[in-house]
Amino acid sequence: DLPSGKFTAIVHGNKSLALLVLRDNSSCPAVGITHIRFVHAAADAPTVDILLDGGVAFTQRSYGSVTDYTPVPSGPHNISVNLAGTDSQVLTIPIDLKNGAINTVVASGIPGSSENPLMAIALNDKSSICMRH
Repeated sequence: DLPSGKFTAIVHGNKSLALLVLRDNSSCPAVGITHIRFVHAAADAPTVDILLDGGVAFTQRSYGSVTDYTPVPSGPHNISVNLAGTDSQVLTIPIDLKNGAINTVVASGIPGSSENPLMAIALNDKSSICMRH
């Protein structure tokens, strides 16, 4: 039985599948801020660093790992995924983080696969954006 609250469920894997159930935090961010977390669900992918606008936000994220929610300024950003400890970029996505939003970005896919290539999926963890006046 799951306790009450909101959750994000992610099925991941390659040859065998696993279920990752994450508790969502729906506490409203401060004005001008977005909360964001990252999930490394790319089967067979190496350990990575996650950069936001060129600055390292999270280091040494291995397959199956999940970061805590992190407050970042709302607005357009570039998220890059690099091989851990290097400048070797494996994935880049532009993202527009809405004021008051709470997001999970999931890296998925299989390195080198044409059928299931590496990608990042941005999920909105809250059905409505927090508005503060």
